[in-house]
Amino acid sequence: MANASGRSLSDFVSGVQLHEIKDALHHYTVDGPMGQLLDAEEDGLTLGAFQTFEIDQVMNMGERNLVPVLTYLFRRIEKRLDGSPSLIVLDEAWLMLGHPVFHDKICMSG
Repeated sequence: MANASGRSLSDFVSGVQLHEIKDALHHYTVDGPMGQLLDAEEDGLTLGAFQTFEIDQVMNMGERNLVPVLTYLFRRIEKRLDGSPSLIVLDEAWLMLGHPVFHDKICMSG
């Protein structure tokens, strides 16, 4: 059942006509293995003044799963940055520095 705003990934996939897109995104919907992390009727992630994410399990699931999850987390963190002093600690950041998607995010200059 679609939500009122139709903004879940499952809603998007159900409206897409191209089978290539449907097949590529199905993995990340509630019907696929990554749906519990990336698809929902509402975004339930709340960020506090101090937030910790344990991503070791996702890192072991391969790039197909890691990139979308980390992209989502980075985007949510970026949206919170308002110019006030902030500290983002990335344990074992070297793992992400080697990936082109995250290298620029980690090495961005202020």
